[in-house]
Amino acid sequence: MPRSRPRPSWTRSSTSPSDLDHERIAKAVEKGDFEDALAGIDLSEELTTRHGLIGFEGHHRSVRGMIALQRGRYAEAADLLREPIGADTVGPALGALLSGEPDRAIALLATLGLESGADAPMLPVEVELQPHLIASHAFELLGDRQRAEEEAEREVAVRRRFGSGPRLALALRRRASFLPARGSLGLLEEAVALAEPTPLRPLRARVMTSYGAALRRSGRTEDAREALYRAADLAGELGMERLRERAFRELVLAGGRPRRRRLSGPASLTDAQHQVGELAAAGLTNREIAEQLYVTIKTVETHLNAVYRKLGIGGRDELVAALDADAPERALSRPGSGPLDGPAAEVDSGARERPTRVQS
Repeated sequence: MPRSRPRPSWTRSSTSPSDLDHERIAKAVEKGDFEDALAGIDLSEELTTRHGLIGFEGHHRSVRGMIALQRGRYAEAADLLREPIGADTVGPALGALLSGEPDRAIALLATLGLESGADAPMLPVEVELQPHLIASHAFELLGDRQRAEEEAEREVAVRRRFGSGPRLALALRRRASFLPARGSLGLLEEAVALAEPTPLRPLRARVMTSYGAALRRSGRTEDAREALYRAADLAGELGMERLRERAFRELVLAGGRPRRRRLSGPASLTDAQHQVGELAAAGLTNREIAEQLYVTIKTVETHLNAVYRKLGIGGRDELVAALDADAPERALSRPGSGPLDGPAAEVDSGARERPTRVQS
């Protein structure tokens, strides 16, 4: 009798599929493993449909929206976040902000009965979600800088009392954006100290970009270049294109030279993508790959599409040559390894129809 194959670590499940996938998908997004999160959503949706389970359709739509936001696809993010999940108004407010409708975002947040004063009573929704970050960006876009700064201060107050380190780092980053460069360095240094020990790569990329920009504006160009090289490399690795472009702009202004990008080639593949790609290159069909890895065919298709895009190829017949290229480099740099942990992303920048200046 043939020995059974062990399931790869990224497909194991010891509890109900829906609950475990819900948690694993959220953690993958927080870590920056966006392709794996999307594959997890595909798998979860297929399992819930096949077994008649209660799914997380609204949650999955929200996760797709946050991934689009992190990648700088704001029109797509706005469409995905527009519809509420239950009685939620924070997600639709973010969708309105990204659609270039800050006034509608403010109106939606007003239904929560929040106060912006630093000493006002704190409501559960302020701790669970991040409505003051959205409000801060919305008021700034409407030209009310004072109210935008008050909302940022409120977010810092909430996080210092109740929040986790990563969420405090995001609040400090937003608050620092209202200060002169030299005056912002203390807050940004604290944010870096909170973000750096975590496995939350999108958070680290955002905080490091802001820190590097502040260092450059403060005249510390050598320190700025070091921070911005790190930020640009990390944002590029994660496919956070808008953030990467901002880091590169700041890097050039600081006298640096952008390095070769790692958004393509075998070194850019996650472990799951590389495993699927190798099996496809060996001649296995999508169904055979799915059976061997204990995943769905749709999950295999999601990974293969990411492989083709990152390798710049059109199909399976080009996989062998593409995967062999730079193989030693991949052994030195694998973005998909590391623990899964962390919070949701902060609002980035941009919107759909109206020109905006939301922090990137």
